[in-house]
Amino acid sequence: MRTPSRAIALFFGISAFGHVAAATWIRTRELSALPPLTASSVQLGSSVAVDVNVVTRAATVLYIGAPYQAVNGVSGAGVVYVYAPGSGPGGWTLVDTVTAPVPQADAHFGATVAVSGLKTLIVGSPDWNNGATVDAGRVDFFKDVGFSSPDIVANGSASGNGGHFGRAVAINGDYAAASSPGAGGGAGCVFTFHRNQTTFFWEFDNSICGAGSDALGASVAILQTASDFYLLFAGAPGHAQGGFAAAGAAYAYAPVNNALQVVGNFSAPNPALIDSFGTAIAADANFVYVGATGRDLSAVGRTGSVSVFKPAFIIGYDFVREIFPATPRHAGDLCGATLAVDVVRSQFIMGCPGSDGLVSGEGAARVMSQIFPYTGTPSWSQSLLGFSDLPHGADELGRSVAVVGDRAFVGAPKRDISLDTDHGALELFSPELIFANGFDGVLE
Repeated sequence: MRTPSRAIALFFGISAFGHVAAATWIRTRELSALPPLTASSVQLGSSVAVDVNVVTRAATVLYIGAPYQAVNGVSGAGVVYVYAPGSGPGGWTLVDTVTAPVPQADAHFGATVAVSGLKTLIVGSPDWNNGATVDAGRVDFFKDVGFSSPDIVANGSASGNGGHFGRAVAINGDYAAASSPGAGGGAGCVFTFHRNQTTFFWEFDNSICGAGSDALGASVAILQTASDFYLLFAGAPGHAQGGFAAAGAAYAYAPVNNALQVVGNFSAPNPALIDSFGTAIAADANFVYVGATGRDLSAVGRTGSVSVFKPAFIIGYDFVREIFPATPRHAGDLCGATLAVDVVRSQFIMGCPGSDGLVSGEGAARVMSQIFPYTGTPSWSQSLLGFSDLPHGADELGRSVAVVGDRAFVGAPKRDISLDTDHGALELFSPELIFANGFDGVLE
């Protein structure tokens, strides 16, 4: 059996060393224009995925979910909007829309979305009805076959049997994962898929289920580490630990003898009641990051946090540190609700969609950049991404997040645009130029 190790870093071309980024990031643009002009309650920005050129390491395509958008009169069918670099706002232009092969009312296609570096897309419709089975869920695979511009075609699908299949999705290389966290009365299940190298369509590979009220698969991540091997990561925020309900847990799995076997266990330091550890999960070659929206920061309250783990010397994972939001922070921030790893630099981003500022529930996100050089226990600088004093409301900024180099993409699905309530938007952030070559951050 192969085990995770630092050698994986060579496979992905990711340095084990960090990069100091500017601590002051500013909002540069907003992507919100949707057809038709009046589009209330479509909740654009509920999900976001960024395709990255493997050579230049630049963001090349944005996929933004609007799961409540109507499609040809079918309400709540859902859409994924595709943006490419161009002359539009912030240097991005709307170039395509992706819909379900057979749009269904209130299926909410685009509630989740993930993309690999191979221009392959997976989209979840967690509220899709499979005949008489309500909220069975479904995922659809797509392939971008365009050369100079996106040309997206269907490339396989899978349907669930209940429990909101497609509530979380992940993809990396030739492997993908999708989950049904409500399956089995709340136990939850995760399913993996493999791309057939002859037909290039996606096929079922394996599955694993939780127990009790674990909600296994509330979050998923996957890493392909060889042509025929991968690591699957799944959060179980409903898992009870030490008598504490919903303390939460997360697991790493690997395929062994045609079954998924646990190769790593994750839990918060001193698990407590309703930590909800495992709400979000992300991984790269060097670390695993686990969000816990209920974690309690002393003298502040339940701000939420992200715990970081690294591969152990032989097998499993070692705890590195827990990162809470820096000031300003408040109980109810829901930090760790969403997570994404940067494939370009040693940094990650966490969403805090419950954060209060000038307005209750305006939301925020935080870019965490690893300090260089890597010595002993790593530290991260923390950069706050928010609306500041710009006009905004209870937008839930941070409900979806992505970061690539010096660009961050943060969804605000409850943002009002003109007279459109909960139209939603994707907010773009970059480091302020005055700090671009310096360091002015909070260490964690």
